[in-house]
Amino acid sequence: MDREAVETIIQEKIGPAFRRIGRPSYKRPSLEAINRIEFPRGFRFPEFTLFLGEENQSTVEHIGHFTIQCGEAVANEFLKLRLFANSLTGSAFSWYINLQPNLIHRWQELEQKFHEQFYRIEQEISTADLSRLRQMEGESVENFITWFKRARIRWHLDIPEREFVKLAQSVLGYNLRKKFDGTEFHDLFEIVSRASRYEGILKEDYQRKNSSRGSYYRDPNTEIYSVEVGDQGIKDVSIEIDATEVVATRPYVCKALAKPTRNQRIPHLVMDIKKNWLELEKVYSFDISKVD
Repeated sequence: MDREAVETIIQEKIGPAFRRIGRPSYKRPSLEAINRIEFPRGFRFPEFTLFLGEENQSTVEHIGHFTIQCGEAVANEFLKLRLFANSLTGSAFSWYINLQPNLIHRWQELEQKFHEQFYRIEQEISTADLSRLRQMEGESVENFITWFKRARIRWHLDIPEREFVKLAQSVLGYNLRKKFDGTEFHDLFEIVSRASRYEGILKEDYQRKNSSRGSYYRDPNTEIYSVEVGDQGIKDVSIEIDATEVVATRPYVCKALAKPTRNQRIPHLVMDIKKNWLELEKVYSFDISKVD
């Protein structure tokens, strides 16, 4: 019994489900003659920026990256055809390998099909749209201006630099707009530089206003001397406690420090009757002239 007779018997028993399965083979979408073109001697394959085919990726930007990264091969469109698959991955690579064999003859044809498959129409943003943006609370002016410049590039806004600087100034946070109202900046760097310094001042001012005056936390390793002040007929007397912390990498003895005597623990109140105001004389337990 030969092989054909055996296959006939199996087909009769199993039915149309039985079929001869051949080994799959892959063929490039470009012409076979193009695939046989060799690269120049010593050619180094570039590390391409990969395109995955996701919605947030621009086909125009990818073609631009690919063209630059091709290096010396950019002058030969057939070498570009051979290299393009190396810049694809994910669903984009799956699309490429499933193109019809011998479909592509020139680089322009492959580029056109790539755009047809993955190009996404981006929402158009106008200058008026940018003017409605605002720096978020807590967002640094440096991060905001960086994002603002990227928005101009991404949406291809053709705005003169002078007008763009004014636009960036107008969308800063309220405190910055109030501070620099009427100020004319020459460029974005000047905005970031001056506004960042002012932000630092605002932050420091906020910390001062919201610090807990009169709330002190006792260090178990530090000796604290209480101060008692008599009423002496004066109302609304507030006493401030000044503290000094010495930080060092190793223990040391400061000879300028000495345990205060009993008389030194009580500050003297000096009343200037003519000016009718209270001056509190502060006494320290160490030589204040030796403190930075």
